Amino acid sequence: MIPTLCSCLSVFLRRIDILKYVIYGVAAAFFVYGILLMVEGFFTTGAIRDLYGDFKITACGRCVSAWVRNTLKSTPILCTLSAPFVSEGVG
Repeated sequence: MIPTLCSCLSVFLRRIDILKYVIYGVAAAFFVYGILLMVEGFFTTGAIRDLYGDFKITACGRCVSAWVRNTLKSTPILCTLSAPFVSEGVG
């Protein structure tokens, strides 16, 4: 028996529908995973703050913050680690 165009088209459309549900399921799983990672980050930050009090930003964080701030102002900046930054992290 030779398959007709209508039967081939219905099989093709059924496969597309199944693929749509698979894609929607994967997208929903990634959305839930993202929400869980965000909540876990909040809890971790709270736990670190409880253990160590208000924690200070690192030298790398200061450099990135200065770079972002000055990028928005459109003035170039050179990030270097000076003695006060290094002495805070060591020790």
